Amino acid sequence: MSWEIRISGDPLDLRMLENACNGLNLTIIKHGDEYLLSSTEFEALNESEKIREKALEFLEFINGAAKLLLDSRNPIEMDALYRRHADGRRDTYIFTEPAEVHFRGIAPSITVSRLDGSTETYHPADPIPKWIGLASKDEAVASALRLLSCGALDWVNLYRIFEVIMTDCQGLNGIVSKGWATKKALTLFKHTANSPTAIGTESRHGTENNKPPPKPMTLSEAKSLIIGIVQPWLHEKLANSDFDQQT
Repeated sequence: MSWEIRISGDPLDLRMLENACNGLNLTIIKHGDEYLLSSTEFEALNESEKIREKALEFLEFINGAAKLLLDSRNPIEMDALYRRHADGRRDTYIFTEPAEVHFRGIAPSITVSRLDGSTETYHPADPIPKWIGLASKDEAVASALRLLSCGALDWVNLYRIFEVIMTDCQGLNGIVSKGWATKKALTLFKHTANSPTAIGTESRHGTENNKPPPKPMTLSEAKSLIIGIVQPWLHEKLANSDFDQQT
């Protein structure tokens, strides 16, 4: 007997996740018209509600990573849980309706051609399985991916993500010392995020505690700044960990 989760979402996201998630711990495959998520961790649980909870945790991490790497705008959703029997029968547990999907212009893979004639194909979703594995062991990574998945990247959420990474790096100077951002940019980000005069009701504070920045950072600039910190931070966390996805 085996367990599978039927998932839905943006077709392009699902294609890229299928390419990336192909290990024993986390696999996404297309079967007919369905995308199915499976994991060896499901078999150990062997109860529908516990498997549902584990699948939701996986999807939370997947959606956070997909927003970071794939510019995903709609989350991957769990539609149903399947329990397959050895004789071919299938029990179905229905949880949610399929998500509304959208299309956008991003390639599922990028091929780099070098001057020596060699090529290398890169799939944007490739790091996702390892990040999910890392999140199960590292609460800072789990928190960052959850924050990325939980809604719009507004000033409040961007600041929360920044705080997670800043704490993990032992302060703002820890981020600066790694070359991921300048102190000037981070200081302006903090100043703008906390200024109701600069950004109105989007501010983290309801009253102005300091003089507003003379030239506030835009939300677009703030997103680029924080995303530009999150990605190298995750890559460094993975490089320094002992996590190695099973294949």
